[in-house]
Amino acid sequence: MVQRILGILSWVGVALVFGAVAARWVKPEWDQYRLWASMAGLALVLLYTVGQWREIVAHFQRRNTRYGTIASISVIVVLGIVVAANYLSVRRN
Repeated sequence: MVQRILGILSWVGVALVFGAVAARWVKPEWDQYRLWASMAGLALVLLYTVGQWREIVAHFQRRNTRYGTIASISVIVVLGIVVAANYLSVRRN
């Protein structure tokens, strides 16, 4: 029952975040409402994520997920090195 309620709240959170993004172009004067809607939406999605911690841990214990995570981190590190080298080459001749 609790999982079902958390699932519904997560979809409400996603809708709030997308509504806040859409309100940026539709009603730019609603800046304060957009901020509160996006914060509430992100809090609901985070609440759902915390409620699903067992499934998340089980997912990350699989071998394919570990290898994928290592590959993703390696790509991010290489991109960081390339960006740093590019930054240094622009700063110095």
